[in-house]
Amino acid sequence: MKVLQKVRGFFYPVKKWIKRVIFQLKIKRVSLNHFIEVKRVKKKKKIRVAFFVIEASIWKYDLLFQLLLENPRFDPVIVICPYQYYDDEDQAYKMERCKALFERKKYPHILTKSDDGNWLEVKEYVKPDVVFFTSSWPLTHSEYLIYNYLDTLTCFAGYGFHTTKLNIANLNNPFHNLLWKRFYETEVHFQMGRNIADNKAKNGVVCGYPGMDRILKKDEKSEDLWKIKDPNIKRVIWAPHHTIPGSNVNLLELSTFMTYWKFMAEIAEKFRKTVQFAFKPHPLLREKLKRNKIWGKEKTEKYYEFWRDQPNTVLVESDYLDLFKTSDAMIHDCGAFTAEFLYSGKPVMYLWRNAQIKEMFNEIGKKIIDVHYKASGKEDVLQFIYQQVLKGVDPLEEKRKFVFEKYIRPPKKKTASENILDHLLEEFNRYSPKN
Repeated sequence: MKVLQKVRGFFYPVKKWIKRVIFQLKIKRVSLNHFIEVKRVKKKKKIRVAFFVIEASIWKYDLLFQLLLENPRFDPVIVICPYQYYDDEDQAYKMERCKALFERKKYPHILTKSDDGNWLEVKEYVKPDVVFFTSSWPLTHSEYLIYNYLDTLTCFAGYGFHTTKLNIANLNNPFHNLLWKRFYETEVHFQMGRNIADNKAKNGVVCGYPGMDRILKKDEKSEDLWKIKDPNIKRVIWAPHHTIPGSNVNLLELSTFMTYWKFMAEIAEKFRKTVQFAFKPHPLLREKLKRNKIWGKEKTEKYYEFWRDQPNTVLVESDYLDLFKTSDAMIHDCGAFTAEFLYSGKPVMYLWRNAQIKEMFNEIGKKIIDVHYKASGKEDVLQFIYQQVLKGVDPLEEKRKFVFEKYIRPPKKKTASENILDHLLEEFNRYSPKN
């Protein structure tokens, strides 16, 4: 037995080293594919750009898509893919929400599931030259994952602003190393990538975070999603995370939902004459609550219906930029929202799960958490509503602005989407086709 353990102990690191060498060779081969593809795509007058979308609430390329639509060099289209870990009912629901979002925006889009139940062969039907992914995780069918597009120019800019300590998962899974372009939020993220990623972030470009670009465009009109239009009635977002205890594998347990779900419904009723609330749950929360060992379907649906149906509450499960722009404050326990809501400039409270929560954030995340109001209990939440929301007392306002300007605002005095477009044009216009 001891001999067998010694043999295993010898071969395990050897096996690990061999896998690493093989993957490095794969990275180089894919990089060569990208080099060849760039030369081919440069010659085209119209470059077909496909955006693979699996969830409406993580659509973060809105301004970039608009810029590509307006640019004569590009022909963008949205490809709506299934979220394979949902049951058929929820999967269809998610795809329909995506479809409704892009129909409302009048964006060209394609459903991957046809009326006869067959799945679309995107490479054959759409023929994309460039593919933008909206998620780095293998959450959809294999034909819509990066491994089916290793001979295509693939891009990713993050579906959330990376603030937690899950650096390997966010910067160095195989997906990130096989991309043609990995667009980073900040120089700090790029340096983390250089230190962590197997490809040393050689495919990395610092552009900013495109998910919040429309908030930076002050002249853009916002859709008012709130039920009560009276400007004297304050607007507060409650955004609970999905990482409820016992429901996750290798994820941080940030969520305080099980502590606050009943209390938040109670205060929505308590402040019904002065405050309206938007329930903006993480898209995975519903699925986890519906599990029989947690809440089950009936209780989950009843709770979501409460937030949809009350006169001073609204349920938001799609894109949330307009929600942020038209709100007065937010209460949450998420990761990416810590940075994203700072774009609004408005007061924000973090629901403190335990004393160790801050250690779950990375270098930038810790600086951002420091400019949040923090709640260790229900009384803190009430004080936030009384002081920051109703009275407008905001002693952290200047500190939030400082952190935003120093660590979050996109470079070059442009939006992240404008920086991405500039980079694409630079890549493809070095040898532009003749008109």
